[in-house]
Amino acid sequence: MPLLDALAARRTSRNFSPEPIDTAVLGELLWAADGVNRDADGGRTAPSVLGGYEVDIYVLLATGSYRYDAVAHRLVLVAPFDLRATTGYQDFLAHAPVDLVYAADLNRMQDVPAASARALPARAPARSCRTSISIARRRVSRWPRAAG
Repeated sequence: MPLLDALAARRTSRNFSPEPIDTAVLGELLWAADGVNRDADGGRTAPSVLGGYEVDIYVLLATGSYRYDAVAHRLVLVAPFDLRATTGYQDFLAHAPVDLVYAADLNRMQDVPAASARALPARAPARSCRTSISIARRRVSRWPRAAG
């Protein structure tokens, strides 16, 4: 599909399948968002200023809340309960199969001069992670589509 046609057809759906996301698909999406793709230097799929990798991705599921460990490519349990309903004001979040939360730890940007670090919005690296997920989910045929 041509890009302009895809943009014209883009719609938001807030009706989600009640099925949990397949763990293999979730792993592929997380790797696309911020996985290690250059073992020699630990480089990631998402850009980061001076390799600070200040953005963490938290994965909120019905079974618990996890932090994505990009180096080990695994989920680390941070809370043994469901936090999806606490991440926003929209009711549908509590029922989405997965909710991804991007958090920036600016202390990891120690090599960036202070003035530059203040000028760099933390949302830029998070936006790169989101864009990578968006591209990857279109390529993963097993990605569960919205219901309805």
